[in-house]
Amino acid sequence: MALFARLRRKKVNPALTSASGETGSTSLLISQLATLAPGLMPSHVHFAEKYITSLGMDRSALKVPEIQQLFHLAGLNPTLDSIEQLLQESGQEASSVQNIRVFLSLWSKYLSSSHEERLLTQAFTFFDRNGDGSISTQEFEEVMTELGDKLTREECQLFIKLIDKDGDDQVQFGEFLSALKKDSMAGIMNSESVKALGDGHPTVEVNRMANATSYSNFDTPDRDK
Repeated sequence: MALFARLRRKKVNPALTSASGETGSTSLLISQLATLAPGLMPSHVHFAEKYITSLGMDRSALKVPEIQQLFHLAGLNPTLDSIEQLLQESGQEASSVQNIRVFLSLWSKYLSSSHEERLLTQAFTFFDRNGDGSISTQEFEEVMTELGDKLTREECQLFIKLIDKDGDDQVQFGEFLSALKKDSMAGIMNSESVKALGDGHPTVEVNRMANATSYSNFDTPDRDK
């Protein structure tokens, strides 16, 4: 059985079938992802719901700057112009407010236009075992073992600490995406925090962990155990 079979993207065109004000429950959105936002996973819906709620946004009336803010929290950096372009391509009025369904569709379209970010999204979903939108030390350790690179609990905790920006001991999607991009990972490997931790933890092989979690490892959906 292919290890990455569940990471295959369903090649179905996104369709916004609900009226502007009808957003649907979280479970309904998840059940409709294949047609609404191909390539996204339940963890993306949970991520969107979490930050829309915590930031006091209206899931049925998102403004373009709010959509951009959600993208930034997910580690993506589209301009307002590019978001408006995506809206126009989706048949939406850029000047009007949008609902969470439209946001998820835009997220899918944006990722499909970026190979690197799409692969990182697939990688995050694979590590996020319970689909709650974050990666715990235990999940990271289990997946690394499956990938044939068994790490100690100390090594896993170190890697999580290097990527975790908000100090909650978990890696959120935005943290994972921004940290594991090629340019960002190079910065992490050369950071003072890595050097300091390395001096006190001589057995920790940070570069080995970075290579094992590289998004390029997820470019082959049929990779077997």
